[in-house]
Amino acid sequence: LVYRVKELERVRAKWGTAAKEILAKRTDGNAWEIEQALHLFACVQDGDGRARTDRTDAEGMVIAFYGFNAEVNNGGMHQFFFNSSGDFWPYVLMILEQGNDDVGMRKFLDVISIFPDSRASTHRIKRWRQLEAIEVADPAKAEAHFDRASREYYESPYPSDTAFWSVVERRAGEIRSPWEST
Repeated sequence: LVYRVKELERVRAKWGTAAKEILAKRTDGNAWEIEQALHLFACVQDGDGRARTDRTDAEGMVIAFYGFNAEVNNGGMHQFFFNSSGDFWPYVLMILEQGNDDVGMRKFLDVISIFPDSRASTHRIKRWRQLEAIEVADPAKAEAHFDRASREYYESPYPSDTAFWSVVERRAGEIRSPWEST
């Protein structure tokens, strides 16, 4: 909690107090810092660590973009779906759809096609059960699927930055400031 308060104060001092204000300061050189600031705003809305029913889609997309890139770059597609960040996979799909990232959309739809009805659960324990069933049914196929999907991502990451920023800029008003409720 102390860490988060310090980070919020750093964001307020450097970038501002509202998503639109912060986004107005984004350049190619500071895009990562702006993404981190917006991610902090979105995560603060989940302050108690439990899934929120009042999370806005824009907040979910910020959390998803951050987590998807981090998890896949750290351990591949399987890791993304295995870890809690996989709860946010529908928001990755939203970014791809709303950002008109057709190539990324095709690749992501292929990744989730291995799940029953092409829909991974948004609940980690249930998704673990899905993954376990997929892996037990055909371990080589499951491994090949996730390895291929990871390689495709590494060769050409998605959602593209262009898609992400276009969606976030259009929906910035939906990213609540931590100071709105204070």
